[in-house]
Amino acid sequence: MRRRRIALTALAVLVLAPLLLVAAALGWLQTGTGKRQLAALIEGQAAGAGLAVEIGALEGSPPFDFSLRDLAIADAEGVWLRLDRATLDWTPLSLLRGAVDIRQIAVGTLAIDRLPARAAAAEGDDGFPGLPVAIRIERLVAEQIALGAPVLGAPVGLAVEGSARLEDPAAGLDVTLAARRVDGVPGSGALALRYRPPDDRLTVDLSLNEPAGGIVARATALPGLPPVAVALTGDGPLDGWRGRFTAAAGALVDIGIDLSIDDAGDDRRFGLTGRIVFDGLLDAATDPLFAGGVDLTATAMLRSGGIVEAETIQLAAPAGTLVVEGVIDTGRNSLDTAARLTFGAPAAYAGAMPGLGWSDAAVEGRLSGRLGRPTVEVTARAADLVLGGIAAGRFGATLEWSAARGWDRPQPLSGRGTVEGLTLGDPALDRLFAPAAEWTLAASVMSDRSLSINRLTIASDALQAEGEGRVEPDGAVSAAGRLMAPSLAAFDALAGLPLAGSADLGWRLEPAENGLDLAVDGIVSQPRLGIEVVDPLFGDDAELSAAMRIGFDGTFAIDRLVLSTAGTEIAGSMAVAEGRLDAAWALSVPAVAPVAEALGVALDGGATAEATLAGPFDALVLDAGLDGTGLSLDGAALPDAALTATLGDLAGGPTGRISLRTVFAGQPVALASGIARAGEGAFRFERIDGDLAGVRLGGGLSVRSDGRLAGAVTGRVEDLGVPAALAGLDLRGGAEFRIALSPAEAGQNADISLTGTAVGLGDALRAKSLSASLALRDIFGTVTLGGGAEAESLTLGGEPLSRAALRVDGALDALDLTLQASGDRLAATVSGRLRRSESATLLRLAGLEIVFAGERFALARPAEIALAPGPLAIDRMEIAGPEGRAVIAGSLGDPLEVTADLERVPLALARLVEPTLGLSGTLSGRLRLDGPRAAPVGSLALTLAEVRTAATRDAELPAADIRIDGGWREGRLSLDAVAGMSGETALTVSARMPLGLDPATGAPVFDAGAPLRGSARGGFDLALFDDLLAAGGNRVAGAIDVDLSLGGTVAAPWLSGAVRISEGEYENAFYGTRLEQIAATLTADGNAFRMTALEAATPGGGRITGEGRLILDRARGDPVDLTVALRSAALVDTPEASAVADADLRLTGALAGTLSLSGEIALLSGELRVPDRLPVSVPTLAVTEINVPPEVAARMASRRPAEPVAAFDVQLDLTASATQAVFVRGRGLDV
Repeated sequence: MRRRRIALTALAVLVLAPLLLVAAALGWLQTGTGKRQLAALIEGQAAGAGLAVEIGALEGSPPFDFSLRDLAIADAEGVWLRLDRATLDWTPLSLLRGAVDIRQIAVGTLAIDRLPARAAAAEGDDGFPGLPVAIRIERLVAEQIALGAPVLGAPVGLAVEGSARLEDPAAGLDVTLAARRVDGVPGSGALALRYRPPDDRLTVDLSLNEPAGGIVARATALPGLPPVAVALTGDGPLDGWRGRFTAAAGALVDIGIDLSIDDAGDDRRFGLTGRIVFDGLLDAATDPLFAGGVDLTATAMLRSGGIVEAETIQLAAPAGTLVVEGVIDTGRNSLDTAARLTFGAPAAYAGAMPGLGWSDAAVEGRLSGRLGRPTVEVTARAADLVLGGIAAGRFGATLEWSAARGWDRPQPLSGRGTVEGLTLGDPALDRLFAPAAEWTLAASVMSDRSLSINRLTIASDALQAEGEGRVEPDGAVSAAGRLMAPSLAAFDALAGLPLAGSADLGWRLEPAENGLDLAVDGIVSQPRLGIEVVDPLFGDDAELSAAMRIGFDGTFAIDRLVLSTAGTEIAGSMAVAEGRLDAAWALSVPAVAPVAEALGVALDGGATAEATLAGPFDALVLDAGLDGTGLSLDGAALPDAALTATLGDLAGGPTGRISLRTVFAGQPVALASGIARAGEGAFRFERIDGDLAGVRLGGGLSVRSDGRLAGAVTGRVEDLGVPAALAGLDLRGGAEFRIALSPAEAGQNADISLTGTAVGLGDALRAKSLSASLALRDIFGTVTLGGGAEAESLTLGGEPLSRAALRVDGALDALDLTLQASGDRLAATVSGRLRRSESATLLRLAGLEIVFAGERFALARPAEIALAPGPLAIDRMEIAGPEGRAVIAGSLGDPLEVTADLERVPLALARLVEPTLGLSGTLSGRLRLDGPRAAPVGSLALTLAEVRTAATRDAELPAADIRIDGGWREGRLSLDAVAGMSGETALTVSARMPLGLDPATGAPVFDAGAPLRGSARGGFDLALFDDLLAAGGNRVAGAIDVDLSLGGTVAAPWLSGAVRISEGEYENAFYGTRLEQIAATLTADGNAFRMTALEAATPGGGRITGEGRLILDRARGDPVDLTVALRSAALVDTPEASAVADADLRLTGALAGTLSLSGEIALLSGELRVPDRLPVSVPTLAVTEINVPPEVAARMASRRPAEPVAAFDVQLDLTASATQAVFVRGRGLDV
């Protein structure tokens, strides 16, 4: 029994203890301490997300019937909600039945002064919300809800009363609610919603009416705060239930929608049909998009198991048509819906998006997967898309995002797209994306809302870009990738240069403090700019390295930029901040020769340059310097070569100074100029001071804002030979010039004047005075010229002229030219017109007349010569003289077709080029060139008749006749010539050599290094020279045989073979000298002639022998070394004298310089016989008269002929000796 009592007692304790604890807790809650602790607990549980809750007092009998007093809720900005009292009367035990039964909720005054500060929203769950228990409220009353002015823009007071029964729809639904304004402003609303399951009946009655300025108008920010009326009515069984929703807001909104519910077996179909008009809400730009309203049609099925199927939902307006369909399965927590938006006519978008157009455009989307973890696919396409200046023939793009794996896992995001026929308003940019551009994206949205880009590509024929990176939730970006351009030629139109090469660049973007860091590194292969003088700087590859910073505050900096190629390096940095620029650059070119070669200048050495550009953008200052390192021009050093510039205020007009200095070939080169502002956007080069190797410069120039120039540059050259020598010209004399520039009404004018004294150009031109003036008008537009040049007392090619003048007049497309020259033997006039157009430059010779040495040559008829841009072409130019003529016609095009016919053209015309030759005779024959340029064919057949030179004419030698035949085929030139005198052939010459063709001009091109092959063979009788020697009593006889071969190159020919004299005789009647059995051999070896044998006999058994060497070398003056030996040679044998001698003589030196004759002469025997009477042949001795009066001496000097110039300058170094066998006899003498 005792154990049973113990057990029962324990059981009673176990059963009653919780009840006792609950009773104790409820009792404790009725105490002041318990109520304060409960209030504190409620405050703690309600606080959070930036909110603080304070309860003034908790009254009544918690938890059954109790009241809250003085409730306040605050955020960081202070209290925003206050409640004076709230009473809850309910039955807590109803929770055991799965319901909340509330007899009354009563609220006194609820004041909401403002809306709370925005707080982070909590993440929802994956499904639709639902009621866990049934809720029944018998009475709900709020005496006053006071909204402060910040909430809706004006204070609002409301009173609300109602009741509700919310539970399983199978048990029914009953909600009533009424609200009215209690702040003296009319306005009310009411809702009655009932569903009675027994008769399956639904009643809905919603009404809202407010005057202007009401709560709804303010909450929705309707323009003008119009009156608002809203109604929703419907009553009847759910099968066939019909309702009507209307809403109006003054003239702004008008909505009318019919609602329907019908049974469909075990399911129900819901329908909506109506129109929503809100034209009054739109502005003029967007009104066309929704003009006339939006038509709404929708049907959906509510199926068992919580499945909602949208059969069709369609919204139609001028902007387009949106169609939605799909299924939402709340039971399975899934959905699969699709939407399609087809855009309307582009005209509807003209106001909102001017310039937008298409022929077809649509966007399709799909939402599938779990309700809270969907997958989204969006596809857009358009044809003939136009937006402003941008257009695309076809556009397509697809994006897909999925949260199927949960919000705490990476959410994949992918996309791809194509744009075809993209035009950006600039053909240069269009080429970069032609014919199509494609892009792809593979990324993930991370759980922390960052975006991880695994791969992003953009590709076209011209560009390929790829990258990867990350975008943090705060917007920070980090990325890296490559940019490739397989052919930079695609960028040539954009750069304005014929680019070539390819690029492969890597880039990296990193977040930095208040900005981004961008680094670029890569290679540009085979870079070319198409600039002849710049491209030689580039090697096979150019390396690019750059580090930049982009600030979110608008700052930009290049911390490092280095471009290096083939030894050339460009390095720089730049910073832009707060309206200021600071930049520094350096250039190093170790070898300028490739650039100089492109310019046609023989410049060697290197160069370095440095520059800084700093200051506010409206007051930038440039400091720049260029220095040469080891520079030389044509082998002449350019020490201390430097160019400096300091320019300030570049935006308003530069001011400062520039200077250039160096030394060339011992001559100083310096140029300096100040730069000053000359008005808005204009500046002036002032105090120009230059010394360019003897050319002194001065003056000043103004550059106007429109680029036109005003001012003058003057120059003076005291000795033209100084600057001319630098250019390799033999120029003499002095000159002064002036170039004056002036702006015209719509262009630029220039006036140039030049005077020269004692001007000479080698031996070709000498002039006592030279003057020229030229006026150019509108030199940047339709250029016209007027002026000319005149020279007096000049010599042209050795021909003295008293005057020569050139005159030009007219525009460049019709320029008249006149050239006149006159002298004692020459008078010439040439006139014509030079015509230029985009397709050709033509010279029309209207007249040509030359009178030389009494013979007149003139153009038979006007001729036209095409100069450019095609090949040179002559339309039959015929020049006729007294007895001969020359006709030239043809073209150097492809094929070639040029013919020159010559008929008895006087060779005397050659005196205009080389007067000392004194040529005479005639030239006849034909020259022809034809065939394709790749394989030209030429021929010539020329006859030179009665040819004499001044020397042969003075020697009374017979005239020569020469015939030349030649051919040019397969790149080789062959010439064969036959020369003879007195009708007999004396010499046959032939030559062979390669000869190319200039593909640009069609003219033959001689290669100085081309191999040369030829020969000269023949012979003639020395008696031909008897007439030449007869004046001195000389006579020769014998034969000369020529057998020479020609080799080497055109620039360095060489000879081989020999010239032989045989059976020679020489006799001088005055001295009785006689040489017999003369034989000599001259052997050719390269450029040297060696006399390997010289022999002759004199009467009485005397002998003469010799040998020597002659080298044909102009640079050395044609050196000679000849030795002659005489043994018992009878040199003189006349009635008056005789002599026999031995001698050893040597002639050395240079034929074109000084010769030296040295040696010993020994007179073996001799006799001088003095006649009783002197013969008439005795020469008259010259007598020098002394002590002549000055006036007589001057008269005698003017009559005295000029001293003849010796053919050779020979210095003598001879030793003479005689034996005792030398006698003088006659007229009583015998010694």
